[in-house]
Amino acid sequence: RCYKNKKKSRKKMITPLFKIRQDDDNLFIDIYAKFVKANDVEIYVEGNMFKFYVKPYFLRLNLPGKLCEECEESGKYDVGEGIFHFKLKKATPGEFFQDLDMVTTLMATRKELQIPLIEEISTDLEKKLKVSEEEEHEEEKEEEDWDWCQQTSSQNVEDLTGKYKYGFANSFQDALSKFQEETEEFIDIPSPDTTSHAERRKLRIHHENNHFNVEHYMADYVEWDNMSSLVNFAPPWLSKMKNSEEKNEHFDMLHFTDEEEKMLTLLPNKDYLLSSLDERKCLLSLVDLLFAYCYDHRTTEGENTSESPWTICKLSSTLSWFDSFQTIDEVVVNCCRRALCYPLYRNWQLILIIWNDVKEIMMAGKVCIIKCLLDMRGILMRDESRYILNELYVNHYIVWVQKVSLQRLSSIAEALKEKDIQKEVVGFNLEQIESVFLNNNQDDISSSSTSTEEDSSSEDEESDQSLDSDDEPTPPPP
Repeated sequence: RCYKNKKKSRKKMITPLFKIRQDDDNLFIDIYAKFVKANDVEIYVEGNMFKFYVKPYFLRLNLPGKLCEECEESGKYDVGEGIFHFKLKKATPGEFFQDLDMVTTLMATRKELQIPLIEEISTDLEKKLKVSEEEEHEEEKEEEDWDWCQQTSSQNVEDLTGKYKYGFANSFQDALSKFQEETEEFIDIPSPDTTSHAERRKLRIHHENNHFNVEHYMADYVEWDNMSSLVNFAPPWLSKMKNSEEKNEHFDMLHFTDEEEKMLTLLPNKDYLLSSLDERKCLLSLVDLLFAYCYDHRTTEGENTSESPWTICKLSSTLSWFDSFQTIDEVVVNCCRRALCYPLYRNWQLILIIWNDVKEIMMAGKVCIIKCLLDMRGILMRDESRYILNELYVNHYIVWVQKVSLQRLSSIAEALKEKDIQKEVVGFNLEQIESVFLNNNQDDISSSSTSTEEDSSSEDEESDQSLDSDDEPTPPPP
């Protein structure tokens, strides 16, 4: 209605911070808008659409459920805090609105929410059949039960064309040609635009094999007791779970901070129309990103350092080699290998603890995952060159995770939870190295013990000989 006259001015509008709560019958929206005229506020409710306008702020929300249009809205303005409090009736009392924390998704316009279709000239019957087939396909996609250990077809379209892509869902090409000097500092792949996916993996594995250091690994193996502070460190997501009576209650205890919500409002909302294979690869690469983040978070005890961008990028093959994965085994082996080759602490027990961190985050759900990705985004943003990886990967993951189905997240979380990670899968002969070290150490101990006994026996003999030669025998009494 009144928004048509303000179409031009809205382009320069500020998106305010907001929070949403709910009870069985109502939705409560708090909007932060300081230094405005409360009498000039305009709100608009239609179905699942909510609009708020007061110069210079504009907010449009597409809610996961419908609001009551005939019901009278109530609102008040806290002048001191600069917060508008709105209470809106739900169209269906008792309905639970899902994902009210997914800020970026809520801000989607109606146009963005529609699935784009290829425009064709067709009859009404053809259109109806097309819609029916698409709906059936979507239902089958939702019901599909992925086997995370099963290898899928690995042939890529770019392998046939000679043009190779990278970034989130392989959606970028020739994007780094202008940043060659910067990318050489943090991307291990020599030429991402001309290197196939198969060659990337081959080069990555060769690079890892050349960088595994037995002495470094054994030093950390022996000095395990000195890592007690890293082992005992409790990440925020873990403490949340421990404080809850039931592990499935922790999700509601995690919320975005005001700063995190502000970052979410600044990210552009996008729809990602991914194939089943691409969605699978994105979820597995998400695990790769979270492992790298969890390693840095635990080894710095939650205090990011100047080395954090290097650590995260080096441990993630997604960020350093633009590699992707098709099975849960591939991503697990990859993360373990890189944690044994590059960072400061290269200890198997520490790696298992970090995997437990990843599992806890995945089980915690979307909010916890996004909070970790937002923290990672901030770490990379403060780096002189690695900020580019936010544009290629992290920003897209933050938006996409808000939209991905809980069924998919739960599925891969369960697969991780059931995964039993063994040393022999990484390919560095860890058990053999440890066995040789322990045997040699035992031989040294035995040799040292034997040498000590021989030295002691020799000293006794020398003492006896000295006594025989130097002391006169005492004559018997007459």
